[in-house]
Amino acid sequence: MDALSLIPAVEVPDILLPTYRLFVPPVLHSTSLPPIHPTSHIYGYYKAQELDVYMPPSGTEPAGGGDLPPICIFVYGGGYTSGARQMNLPPQVLQHLKATNADIGPDDRALEGLYHRNIGAFIASRGFVAVIPGYRLVSMEEREAKAYERGKEEALFPSGGEDILLALRWAVRNLDDVADVEEIYAVGHSAGANHLCTMLLSPGLLRADDDLARRVKKVVCLSGTYDYVDGRPERKVAWSRYFGSFEAVDRNCPLGLVRSPIARSSKSLPQMLCLHCPRDPPEVVEPQARFWDAWTKRGGGGEMKQVSGKAHNHMSPVLGVGCGDEEVEAWLVDALEWCVEESEVESLRACVRRLGSFQKDGGVPPMALN
Repeated sequence: MDALSLIPAVEVPDILLPTYRLFVPPVLHSTSLPPIHPTSHIYGYYKAQELDVYMPPSGTEPAGGGDLPPICIFVYGGGYTSGARQMNLPPQVLQHLKATNADIGPDDRALEGLYHRNIGAFIASRGFVAVIPGYRLVSMEEREAKAYERGKEEALFPSGGEDILLALRWAVRNLDDVADVEEIYAVGHSAGANHLCTMLLSPGLLRADDDLARRVKKVVCLSGTYDYVDGRPERKVAWSRYFGSFEAVDRNCPLGLVRSPIARSSKSLPQMLCLHCPRDPPEVVEPQARFWDAWTKRGGGGEMKQVSGKAHNHMSPVLGVGCGDEEVEAWLVDALEWCVEESEVESLRACVRRLGSFQKDGGVPPMALN
């Protein structure tokens, strides 16, 4: 973590190379990540709609103390235009690592899919069945306008939320023999956090599926860009393509959705842990405060706070998982522990359910024996 504090910048283009340079070697040679090999599955029609499943190592206690491990879905970021469930290093990053004699070994194949396999393996090692879905991306190539119509491979709002919803439905249908499909948690980073919010708040998605909605207990949103007032000009092209127009951005970004009169009622919203990093760019920190204010006014519960680790920038929480530095990884440990913590209300409801089951079976309530 001390070395991370030596990277002075906060904007993503400026932190990209030094942050990769810091974390790729220790993650590549990690002794703390279990050697988990994911299985890949198709969950939808489009090429991007594939997901990876990471099972906990043999002998791992299920998180939360149940009979089966709960599901934790991780939604990676990438500014709507990049990212993959098993992501190779960007060419400029690989070139930089070689030019600076980073300890990455002679075989580039060892680096293939390093990210986000590190996240899947780490989450699984904590007693969850980890699911990492791919999703449709915005193409920045010059295309005819019709290439961005609904039904095409390119992302167009609310495709991110649609893809995550489909992945969750696949998990419930196909993992019930190895996971507790009644207990689902989700973690999203950057654009991935935005897609989670779309799934939660957009009409016709999770709010229209009561059975699935009751299974999604808590969500963790890390460094999302919940509105686009403070965004860099070069980012706005991607946003306008994803949302359909500049005018649609304000209406359909997470802040616009949560402020909408037809947003989901607070009774059906899961708890949210809304996180930011101490050195996130302004386009993250200030919009998050606006989003959280609107979320709580809507009646949404949870907590907004800064991640553990005093030097984290926008990319380091994900790139550093598996590096072996407990301070770097603490944010994810804390988030996963928060997911399976029972609130006082949840604990009381669980007691009532157990008491009802006991009485239904003809038993005598324990307090009656005193």
